[in-house]
Amino acid sequence: MAIPQSRDDREAVRSGETADAVWGAVAGRDVRPGPRDADRVTALAALISAATAAAIVPGAEALLPAGDIRQARLLNRFRRLQGEKWAAALTAAGIPNVALKGLASAHCLYPSADDRAVSDADILIRS
Repeated sequence: MAIPQSRDDREAVRSGETADAVWGAVAGRDVRPGPRDADRVTALAALISAATAAAIVPGAEALLPAGDIRQARLLNRFRRLQGEKWAAALTAAGIPNVALKGLASAHCLYPSADDRAVSDADILIRS
């Protein structure tokens, strides 16, 4: 799937309208997880965070413990805000910068920025 370019495309992704279609096209079948898929969704959540798994896999939120998703979202928010503080500090110091990867995609590709797992801050600085 190409990166959503228009505001309407991003809204469709955020609302989940396209999630079933995208994952179905990737897998070549209906991919909404059922009870037998709980182990797979749990394993995926361990790799990419419960919040991210719940956001991108249709039906995953029902298979993951609500507390795990909530905790992952809070951790993602904390890490993202730390990266945004670094970018703001650079801007305040007059240093041109651009947030890349997780910091940028969290705001345009996920239903909530807190759904995107962030472990570091990728910031491009003009020298």
